[in-house]
Amino acid sequence: MGEDALPISPEPGPGLADALWAFALAVYAGPGASEACLALQDRARANIPLLLFVLWLGAERGVLLSAQEMERASDLVGDWHGEVVGALRTVRRRLKAGPYPAPTAATEALRETVKAIELSAERIELDTLARLAADGRWTATTAPSAEAAEHNLQVMLRAMPAAATAGQPWAAEAMARLIAAVRGRT
Repeated sequence: MGEDALPISPEPGPGLADALWAFALAVYAGPGASEACLALQDRARANIPLLLFVLWLGAERGVLLSAQEMERASDLVGDWHGEVVGALRTVRRRLKAGPYPAPTAATEALRETVKAIELSAERIELDTLARLAADGRWTATTAPSAEAAEHNLQVMLRAMPAAATAGQPWAAEAMARLIAAVRGRT
C-alpha cells in the first residue's frame, strides 16, 4: 500500500499520543479489563491497541466511527501489529514454557525483556493511531462518552468475522467489562 493511501499527520500533536497512552493504561488496569482484552485477543484475534484506540476516540474525543473509518485505522497499523507486535507476543508466550532451555531464570529474564519490547511496540502502534486521530476527519462526532466508546467497540467487533464474537456470551461480557473500565477510569 502506498504512502498516499492513508495520509496522516506526521506528528500526533502536543500531548495527544500521551493522552491516548494514559487512557489505554487506565482502561487496561480497570477491574476485569485486562482479562476482557486477552479474551478478545485470544478468542477473536482482536488487536488490543486498536481496541483501546477506538474506545479512546469515543470516550475522550466523541468520535463515532463508521465501518470505513474502522477499516482505515485497522489498515494503518495492521502490518505493524501482525508482523512486529504479534511476533513479539508469540516469542514472549513461547518462552514461558519452552523451548529448551526454557523455562529457567535466564530465559525468564529474557522473557521480561521481550515483554518490555512488546509494550514499546504497542506504544508505537498507539502513537501511529494518535496521528490518525489528529487529522480530525471523522464522519460523525458527539459529546465524548462511554456510549460513544461502546458504539466504536461494536463497530470494531462487527468488522471481525461474525463467528468470532456474534452471540458469544464471553464476548458480551468482555465488552461490558471494557465499557465499565472506560466509565471507571480515573
